[in-house]
Amino acid sequence: MRYAFLLVSLLGSFALMMGCGSVDGQPRYADDDNGETKEGERQMVDDTVGGYLEKRLVSSEFGGTIGCAYEEAGEEWDGDRGNWYGWVFCLEVLEDGSDGTGISLPVALRLERKDEGIQVTGHETPEDGSGYEESFRRLFPDSVRDRLTRENIDLDRLEREARKRADS
Repeated sequence: MRYAFLLVSLLGSFALMMGCGSVDGQPRYADDDNGETKEGERQMVDDTVGGYLEKRLVSSEFGGTIGCAYEEAGEEWDGDRGNWYGWVFCLEVLEDGSDGTGISLPVALRLERKDEGIQVTGHETPEDGSGYEESFRRLFPDSVRDRLTRENIDLDRLEREARKRADS
């Protein structure tokens, strides 16, 4: 089952391509004032990221419900424009409880602060195959790369969370 999901993950990431870390390992969030997240902004970012992933990163191929979970590696801001980096696991759960399509991969989201809150303006993922390593290095800063490897991500936990979100 896991091998089938990995195959679907690779195919899903191919289809997707077509269509501030800190010393202590915890993400760092910055604004233009003091390097800290603005009051109330953390929840806005979380809500925005979660909603975007489930609506825009992967689509239902078999009529099921999409659930996404992620592990954030970091975030960087330059004024009102920012980048969010994380490992994302999205899963389509069908009505009978079986798995549909899914992806599991590192994602870079482009963020923008607007009067109405934080908006995701786009996303990028590493290329498949021989272009993976070069594109991974291009998309993700040194400060988050080590956190975005399969060895450092609890994929079982992300799968459980994605399934729970799809079931709710």
